[in-house]
Amino acid sequence: MTNGTICWVVALLPEAKPLIEKLEMKLFPQDTLHPIYRNETGTDWLVVSGIGQLNAASGSATLYQVCPKANVAIWVNIGIAGSQTAELGELIYINAIRKDSTNRIFYPFVFPNLKIKHASLVTCDSPQTTYGKDYVVDMEAWAFYKAIYKKVSREFIAVFKVISDDSEESMNALSSSIIYHLISDKLESLENFRIKAQNLSHDEFRRQSDPEIFKQLVNNFHFSFTQTQQLKRSVKRWYILFPNKSLISAIQGYDSAQEILRRINEILDDAEVDWGEY
Repeated sequence: MTNGTICWVVALLPEAKPLIEKLEMKLFPQDTLHPIYRNETGTDWLVVSGIGQLNAASGSATLYQVCPKANVAIWVNIGIAGSQTAELGELIYINAIRKDSTNRIFYPFVFPNLKIKHASLVTCDSPQTTYGKDYVVDMEAWAFYKAIYKKVSREFIAVFKVISDDSEESMNALSSSIIYHLISDKLESLENFRIKAQNLSHDEFRRQSDPEIFKQLVNNFHFSFTQTQQLKRSVKRWYILFPNKSLISAIQGYDSAQEILRRINEILDDAEVDWGEY
């Protein structure tokens, strides 16, 4: 079975290390603009982007270019953030993202039935020492979302933040060790999300993959480029209308690309869907 894929975009190495260790990732061997990690099965990929919006956008783009299943992966930005809307160390599932000084808002999809607190987020250009009481503050999420939302649907993008500070004093007290443990302590709370994300990515991979019969026909008969595109659409339509009906049996005896296409489309055009069954 092909598993789904999750692409993690993380600003700092201390934030990334808990994921790298838990998911048994290793440094990607090729030279890339940002450090990239992946596990042996290819279910999880991670980029350490660096701090700030430019780095978040660049890191996201780099990972999208490298990961072979980037277009069907679930994309997750996770890291520390400041806030007075939640307790220190609390995991927050972000349901709205606004860039500081703008009115435009992104609304990431939020998986239902996860016991994780929701909050909105504001991305700022520089570190903040004071926070409002109704939102979370970071320096990457806006650029991450903007870089990815045109490549995958919003159902495939998520942002999680762990509250690390609520004042200038607590921000100055942060160390690599504290950041590491803040993220590490919340990975268990993310496990239900990971399961849902893996399943959604797997379903999308199957939906976008060419059926095996399509590959067999293209390999065994001479289809022009136009005919190949027509065949792809027809085969996918076949499996929607006839999920339990053999396509091979229906085209047996037809020995040219043109005849095969004509036969498939004749059957599809004659098909009647009984809407009373839906």
